[in-house]
Amino acid sequence: IVASPHLKVAEILPRLEELRPRLRLLFTASNLRSLARGGRVSQAASRISSMLSVNYVFKYDGQKSIVAIAQTFDLDSALDIIVQRLQADDLLTPIKRLYIGYTHNFHTSCRPSEAEEPSDLSSVFAQIYQKISALNLHAEICHTELGCAVTAHCGEDVLGVAYVG
Repeated sequence: IVASPHLKVAEILPRLEELRPRLRLLFTASNLRSLARGGRVSQAASRISSMLSVNYVFKYDGQKSIVAIAQTFDLDSALDIIVQRLQADDLLTPIKRLYIGYTHNFHTSCRPSEAEEPSDLSSVFAQIYQKISALNLHAEICHTELGCAVTAHCGEDVLGVAYVG
């Protein structure tokens, strides 16, 4: 939609601005340190989150900043909240493509200790993919690794969904 090998930055930027009001992002982060460093959440919230092992769910809906919409104590509940928010969004249908994204360290942060049975990222994707597929969106569901910009702003262990309504 936006990028093409033949387009210059000056041509891409207006297209991105056009998409911004329709961009939706829902994500969970089990660690708020990066969000606190960037001023997106308070230092107190970050410390409390770390002490209580809270997973937060955030949304971005085309505005200038992200907003915390829920807090949970486990990943499964966070994923349920993301799927419930998807269901409630009027811009969700019709969409062509929905992305499930994760940061590189999410893979290692969701692994159990050595004493437990090994786990891998594919089980987490299977879980959220199954929940999203049940919505019957008739859209392609893709997964992707999120880059260093997301890690720098949101943290090292982020899992979320993104789409343009």
